[in-house]
Amino acid sequence: MQSKERYIMNLKERRHILNLTMKQVADAAEISESMYCLVENGRRTPSLKVIKKIAVTLNCTIDELLTEKETSAKESEEQEGR
Repeated sequence: MQSKERYIMNLKERRHILNLTMKQVADAAEISESMYCLVENGRRTPSLKVIKKIAVTLNCTIDELLTEKETSAKESEEQEGR
């Protein structure tokens, strides 16, 4: 998976885990809702300052947003259908 796709997937996943709307994330990160929507849909690349604010809002690090999660051996086996 490419890093941009991974980043978008991580944003959406974190937001859903926290049961937040796009507006709630945008308000907490002090950006417009339309800007957050563009970022989450991969149409805009946010500045480092904005990424940091979003990460804080989503209770994670910038690294967690930008990198693929490591899966456990059990999860890998389940994904492979073992």
